[in-house]
Amino acid sequence: MPYGNIQEEELKNKVAHDYFADYDSTPIIGKIDFCIAIPKSEGGKLFDEI
Repeated sequence: MPYGNIQEEELKNKVAHDYFADYDSTPIIGKIDFCIAIPKSEGGKLFDEI
């Protein structure tokens, strides 16, 4: 098991790094545990939040 016996926040950071390295996973939206922002190619904000 690649993520055995670690704390929740560390797990979120490792998953973000391993699977979503090209995206911004730093936003905290309400009480959502994990958020990924997709980079935008056209004008406006740098990232769209989904």
